[in-house]
Amino acid sequence: MHKCFIEMMSRNVIPTACHIQGFLFSERHRAVFAMRYIDKCWEIHRAFCRQNTRPPFEPTMKMRQFLWMLNDFKLLGKQLTASRLVEILFKDGPSLHDSSSSNLEQELVFLEFVEALLHCALVYVTSDTIKEQVDGDNQKRRNFRTEGFSEGTTNETFYMQYSLSQVLRPCEDRGQSLQEFLMDELEAQTGKDKEFDWWMYQVQIFFTNNLFPAYQHEKVLKAKIKENRIQNAELAELRRRKDEEIAKLIAEREAEDAKKQKEAAEEVSLESKSTVFKELEEPGVQLAPPPKEEASAVPAPAVTKVPTGTKRRRK
Repeated sequence: MHKCFIEMMSRNVIPTACHIQGFLFSERHRAVFAMRYIDKCWEIHRAFCRQNTRPPFEPTMKMRQFLWMLNDFKLLGKQLTASRLVEILFKDGPSLHDSSSSNLEQELVFLEFVEALLHCALVYVTSDTIKEQVDGDNQKRRNFRTEGFSEGTTNETFYMQYSLSQVLRPCEDRGQSLQEFLMDELEAQTGKDKEFDWWMYQVQIFFTNNLFPAYQHEKVLKAKIKENRIQNAELAELRRRKDEEIAKLIAEREAEDAKKQKEAAEEVSLESKSTVFKELEEPGVQLAPPPKEEASAVPAPAVTKVPTGTKRRRK
């Protein structure tokens, strides 16, 4: 045990001690900005975790489940493909991935989950995506000017409506716009870091406009599916009870019909018997005499008469 512990410390712990690794905490400003989304990411991570089959049986997420999650969110596409996502997942663990196979059964801890999402943001959000986002925001502002004021909508009403559509935006949740956040974070720097600004726009658009709304839609969809299952189970139970009642009524009806048929048959039998009795009781109706026994054909024995004038001769 002593030798194994020393080997582990010398090989894995001491060489990486005091060296920050990973994408999230590599730079302070990136970590500060990303921490604004950490609570919602934790909620998503917990929602898609599954119970581990091995002790201590804690909820865990595998790389395969992470891929399925983004596929359910409809975030896999032309830019963020499945193969590109696999490369992101195995970026920090090249020994687990080669050109021929990938072990997607590896566990993703929460820190790896967040870093994978940040990498996905950089791939998913391109310059064209940001341009579309800017055009969409400008269109919303123009619609507000042309429709909002014509309908008597105040600035406060519009802000409430716009906040509802952007409820997952962390900066607005804290009463701080993205521009104000950028100014506060960049004051300590000597110059404007364009790369950092670009990274923030990519992360902010991916999380607030794509990931979080997709998760919210999936959450509502699952709740609706659960509700439908409960309703279907209730309807199935009602149908079962109705079928039982119908079967019971049919059985009662058949028993009643059989009883009526039996009573009708008995009634017909009694009527036929009573008819016969009435015919027998009517006058002039006599029973036929029983047949006479035929006379015996044997003749009676003949009797010989002795003549009266003849005397018996004496000896």
